[in-house]
Amino acid sequence: MNNKDFKNRKNFKKPERQKKFIKKDKSKDFWADFPTDARAAAFRIIAAVVVEKKSLNFILDKAKSLVNAEDRALFQNLVYGVLREFFALSKIRDEMLNKKLESPELGIILNLGIFQLLRLNLAEYAVLNETVELCKKNKLFFAVAVVNAILRNVLRKKAELLEKLESYKIYNLPLWLFKAYKDKDLLLKIATANLEIPPFTLRCRDRDLFLTNNPTAQINPLHPQAVIIENGTKIEELAEFKSGAISVQDGSAQWAATILNPQNGEK
Repeated sequence: MNNKDFKNRKNFKKPERQKKFIKKDKSKDFWADFPTDARAAAFRIIAAVVVEKKSLNFILDKAKSLVNAEDRALFQNLVYGVLREFFALSKIRDEMLNKKLESPELGIILNLGIFQLLRLNLAEYAVLNETVELCKKNKLFFAVAVVNAILRNVLRKKAELLEKLESYKIYNLPLWLFKAYKDKDLLLKIATANLEIPPFTLRCRDRDLFLTNNPTAQINPLHPQAVIIENGTKIEELAEFKSGAISVQDGSAQWAATILNPQNGEK
């Protein structure tokens, strides 16, 4: 990221944030026709978060349960990944379009396609085909040729665009954070940390027993009851989860209960 980009960060217009584009009958339940394939479902959830300001925490689990079991890991990767780098992806997308975005819906679909080609190890032909199909499912027939051309261009310039995505990571920071800190190096460090995938941390009633029964788990040094398990683990299938012996909680957050030390009968 050059100095010009850095100075102009505050003037960067975040796309789609204020534009409402989900055309639907308000009386219709959001979940009634929710798609079961990963890409279509990811599109719906990303649109709900970015445009409708829905909380991801409130809709992700239900959405994931509606997606085909074999597609859930991809669905989650798409949602988290695209949202995490949404504005850097948008900047790359807009540069490649080189014209005003014809439809906000198209913007999110292109971000999904670009993210898959640059960040995920998926069959390229499948990404192109499925992204084009996503346009058709959302009645964006006019955009089929554009999407196909943009994504093929991404493939041709993949190495260059990966470097750009890295240099544009500062655009993913919220504006209030950007304005609060003037140190460019510090902001870049924050932007880098923001892209890191956090460990999957659990709180255990009996950490030693859990580690004995789950040899792939590791100690999280942030708290005496914390362990780290592999990302993507289906926690709901673990016996300890069903019995209430474990719960999902970040290591540092586990200190709240320890420090407060609540007693029976206290409110």
